[in-house]
Amino acid sequence: MISKKLLSAVLGEKISVVKKPYRDIKQYVYYDCVDKTEKSINTHELAHKCKEWALGGGHIFNVQMSDDITLVYIGSIGKDIGAPSEPEAIFKACEWIMEHKQ
Repeated sequence: MISKKLLSAVLGEKISVVKKPYRDIKQYVYYDCVDKTEKSINTHELAHKCKEWALGGGHIFNVQMSDDITLVYIGSIGKDIGAPSEPEAIFKACEWIMEHKQ
């Protein structure tokens, strides 16, 4: 799951709530904007936008997939972050970048 802070930064919108997927459909991220509109975005499209956001901040990702985990190596800081899927690993890496921004 992606935080509303990161989602707001990546999409350039003011997000009020990030919702859990309906019926465990994880192909989309559902969210509400502060203007009360409900929106969704494909998980893979959002992961791509997150990588662009990170690149804009000077961070380069190297994504490595195996049978049970996806590792994202953040080249600019030499950190590996893993998760069960590529989008989740990218979201976690971007969350880490956001939390450690100076």
